[in-house]
Amino acid sequence: MKKYVILVLLPILLSAESPKEILERSVRLFSHKNIRFLVHSTVERENGVQKRSFVVAKKNDARNSDLLIRFLAPSTLRCTTILTRKSGTMTQTYVYFPSLGRVRIIPKNKENKEAVGLGISYAELHDMSGTFLPIETIETETGELYKITKRKRPGCITVYLVEKNSKRLKKIETYENGRLKKEIVIDDIGNIGEEAMVLAWHIVDHDKKRILRFRVDKSTITSDISATLFKKNRLKRCSS
Repeated sequence: MKKYVILVLLPILLSAESPKEILERSVRLFSHKNIRFLVHSTVERENGVQKRSFVVAKKNDARNSDLLIRFLAPSTLRCTTILTRKSGTMTQTYVYFPSLGRVRIIPKNKENKEAVGLGISYAELHDMSGTFLPIETIETETGELYKITKRKRPGCITVYLVEKNSKRLKKIETYENGRLKKEIVIDDIGNIGEEAMVLAWHIVDHDKKRILRFRVDKSTITSDISATLFKKNRLKRCSS
């Protein structure tokens, strides 16, 4: 395991960018604009491995951002769909559960629960709010990283490791009351057109004792997106 050495603590006022600005500019999960692609994933537990696949579609304009995730496999998750719509400072998340035959709104007090099938919470799909601590710069074998620490609520801390030069996100660690709960590791980043995009990542879930691995099927990446995908009243229409 790599060891990190802390070099210096940089006050926010002395940094060219604030911690939040650096994080918002970093290459993160599902941060690529106006795109559609297929993701293949596995969930590894002590008793076996389950394969999953889902479609991701993202649409952005000057003020609005829509993110849709629709599961294609396995059969127990097929057609389950998550839609996050952001307009200005307002965000709303909807989930279609085929077993219930209905679309549910995720209330704000439930957004910290895990988004079905993804290993991250609904809030982690869109929410960058929280109290940021001063940036630390740390040195690794491959170069310098920014260590950005955010307090979301009492006892809950998220640590982001971002490459200092490229601004590419390397890893996310979440802690609760000082205990490491989850690690999200970026395994591969590639260029799609003129933008960098996360192509592979894995999540180590210490609480549930599982590892979730994800890889984008590059052959499916397209900017050809139907606007009807993002309509709440069409989430029940299950197609890839």
